[in-house]
Amino acid sequence: LRALRKDFQKYRLRVIASDKFFVLTDGHVSRPQDSVNMVKDNTKNGRVFSLGIGEDASRVLVNGLARAGNGTALFVTLAEDLKDKVMELLTMSLLPGLSDVTLDWLFRLGTPENHCSPFQGKNR
Repeated sequence: LRALRKDFQKYRLRVIASDKFFVLTDGHVSRPQDSVNMVKDNTKNGRVFSLGIGEDASRVLVNGLARAGNGTALFVTLAEDLKDKVMELLTMSLLPGLSDVTLDWLFRLGTPENHCSPFQGKNR
């Protein structure tokens, strides 16, 4: 992740909406939250896509990087084809990202009180 930090420092003043960063990692860092915070602080407009490699890849790190960078996280085991996962991640990076999305959940008069929002699931 040292290389990612270097890129952020190099491009800090020029990060634009189309900038995409790809992180392929085994996820072994001593303080994953520091890396997640670095991404969060430096990708206001760009996006970070992360790929955890191996059975022991840190889910906290790989998911955290993607979440902080408005990207996507994938994982690949040693038994899987790395090329397929990289292609999947590249394909996802071509899709537009969403930001500042709101959802208005309105009820009509007479709606049953036990009607739940879509975020509460169907087992409520």
